[in-house]
Amino acid sequence: MKQFLVFLESLVIVALVVAGLVGLSYHTFRGGGWFDAAFERLAEIVFQNVTVSIIVGSIALVAFVMWYERYITKGIYNKRLPTIVLYVLMAAGAYYIGRYALFGSL
Repeated sequence: MKQFLVFLESLVIVALVVAGLVGLSYHTFRGGGWFDAAFERLAEIVFQNVTVSIIVGSIALVAFVMWYERYITKGIYNKRLPTIVLYVLMAAGAYYIGRYALFGSL
């Protein structure tokens, strides 16, 4: 019986994670979705303020390199991050399953 409960728990976790990934992917990559809206706003900002974009991009690049050097090459990183990502995907999956069950659409 215990083996069955462990299997059922893992099946529910996988189903929630997959539903979360599908829901987030759908809203991100569909026409008029989050990616499209973010790209339009980013294009407006970049083409209207080229100098500011170059400065912000340079600062972001330096910050990324500093982060990479400290956390990745020296092995100092947050070991709880994968667990947090898993819980966020499970919560998104529960949200999208509930939304589909109540409203019939994502």
